[in-house]
Amino acid sequence: MLDCKSCIHRCIRTILADVLPLRPTPQHFPGRNVSLPFPGSTRRAYGTAAAIAKVPSKNHAQVPQKRPVNLYGEQKRNAVARGQQIPRTELEHELRYLKDPLKLADHVRGILRRDEDKKALEIVRAAGRDVLCTVSWNHLMDYEMSKGRVNAALKMYNEMKKRAQIPDAHTYTILLRGLAWHTHYPQALGKALSLYHSMFTPNSPIKPSIIHTNAVLKVCTRARDMDSMWGIAAKLPSRGMGAPDNLTFTTILNAVRHNVLLSLNKSETEEQMSRRREKAILEGRRMWDDIIGRWRSGDMWIDEEMVCAMGRLLLIGGRPRDWDDVLSLVEQTMTVPRLVPRLGTPAREGARVPQLAVGDNAVFEREDKEDGEPEAGAEFNRVDISNAVVHIKGGQTQPAGYARPGNNILSLVIEACIKMRAKQTAQDYWGLLTDPTGYDIIPDDDNYHIYMRLLRLSRASEGAVRLLKEEMASSKNFTFLKKTFRIAISTCVRDKNNPNVMYHANQILDLMQSKLDDPDIPTMTMYMSLAISTDDGGNIVKALKRLNPSTVNLKSLLFYGPLQPVDQDRRQDAEDTIGLVQMMVGSYDRLMNKGEVKREDYGEHAKERSKLAAFVTRYKIRNEPRTQRGMRKRIEWKREEESDADAED
Repeated sequence: MLDCKSCIHRCIRTILADVLPLRPTPQHFPGRNVSLPFPGSTRRAYGTAAAIAKVPSKNHAQVPQKRPVNLYGEQKRNAVARGQQIPRTELEHELRYLKDPLKLADHVRGILRRDEDKKALEIVRAAGRDVLCTVSWNHLMDYEMSKGRVNAALKMYNEMKKRAQIPDAHTYTILLRGLAWHTHYPQALGKALSLYHSMFTPNSPIKPSIIHTNAVLKVCTRARDMDSMWGIAAKLPSRGMGAPDNLTFTTILNAVRHNVLLSLNKSETEEQMSRRREKAILEGRRMWDDIIGRWRSGDMWIDEEMVCAMGRLLLIGGRPRDWDDVLSLVEQTMTVPRLVPRLGTPAREGARVPQLAVGDNAVFEREDKEDGEPEAGAEFNRVDISNAVVHIKGGQTQPAGYARPGNNILSLVIEACIKMRAKQTAQDYWGLLTDPTGYDIIPDDDNYHIYMRLLRLSRASEGAVRLLKEEMASSKNFTFLKKTFRIAISTCVRDKNNPNVMYHANQILDLMQSKLDDPDIPTMTMYMSLAISTDDGGNIVKALKRLNPSTVNLKSLLFYGPLQPVDQDRRQDAEDTIGLVQMMVGSYDRLMNKGEVKREDYGEHAKERSKLAAFVTRYKIRNEPRTQRGMRKRIEWKREEESDADAED
């Protein structure tokens, strides 16, 4: 039936395909090394693997194999070439002399000062195998926080723990303080609370101190999470380790004030807002009663920062009682005597202080007064701390002292006097606190500016000029700013009925030109408006002649200098310059239309007016949008064509 070999092979192959797999394995033939010769196969059977390796295949040419590439080594060499990593030999050379953790930390800090943070990180990673380098990791995290890279600092903290480097108390302080700096980070509050609460776990090697508590309270304050802040403060012990200190109460008082000022509600009425502020002041008063109790028992210090936090909380209120209690607060904590009797006493009625009308302020009585709670203002009565002692390190004690007044207190007292319209009282306090034989406070920029606001309130233009020329110009700690001259010239604007007001304004302008590199445009605008408000043509002419040289410089700065409108601030300066020039053009029109100048001077004034008007037109054409410019040109062309057609007709 099967006459040829091909038919026999085909039949055998069909039978074997139904019984055995296509490629039989040694399991099908146990104990024997069998290789079935399938038809069509060109493979030869060899006895050893060496023979297989020596004899190439007849059907395929031998392809030479490449040596396997070490991808990690190539990436590392490329990183070293790009400067992303330092060579291993250089690392080993530096680490040879950094076996001491202190020297390692100093070396890392020096590298970070040169902003070589990647090199510092590689050194700390390599040194961590043999040296305990917790301080070096702290330097790295502090550097990342100072650069605003919160995520990188938190990653370093996790990497530090993975490398068996135990965090210390300063590590948590750096992280919490950095999160307080960068509360705009989306998870700043959650990370801070997680770090703080992790220190309370039983397996935590570091237990939280009041330093960590103050740091996390600052995070809650800046994140405006009052619930978390009060929850942390409620768990603090009243005395002993971890008890609140002066910084704790300062942070809480500032948080209460900021929460009231920043939580604005458009649907809230003025009365509701005033009641909310009074509630915040009431919380501060109750807290201050507790603070004074701790101070008298010697459990804590009182410093200027805490006094100012309480004082500024009182100033947000609308009651004269709160403003007057600021002076009692300063007397209680710093023994600075009150220079005006207390509000509500018979002696106050005869004092040189304006009597504020009750209807002008939102007055709300304390309806929720608890039993045994002192009357309003009693929290700031004078206290005797002669027997109080404060415990310091080493088990030693020292007498508790009063806080020393500084620049912040000087500003606080002047602000309270401004609220009460007590100009003479403010001047008395200024003389008392700045007296070299007394408290010897050297006023800074803020002190001078707030005192000038007091002079502006009382329309004392002569006093403002005297303060500028005699005290501020001779002070080594004062720097003239643009707002200095704006406040001074606005004092003259309020004192416009004074016949010598233009003389005072000219002195302010002379001092501005000698102290500032570039003239202040709003100051010159107020000077021009002051001359116009006097309704005197002579004052207006003098003001125009005074400002004409300055406008030439302003035009140069506007077209060729730093006043070119490239950003928002410079655009605002350009608009102020155009407003000043337009006001000067209007002044020239007024002089000629009302006949406030001689007829023979009209030509000169018209010439100056034309120059200024042309400058305004040229600037507007140059800076108007292209679409408006093209539309304006098309309108002009259309008008010219119409006029030509009319002329031909």
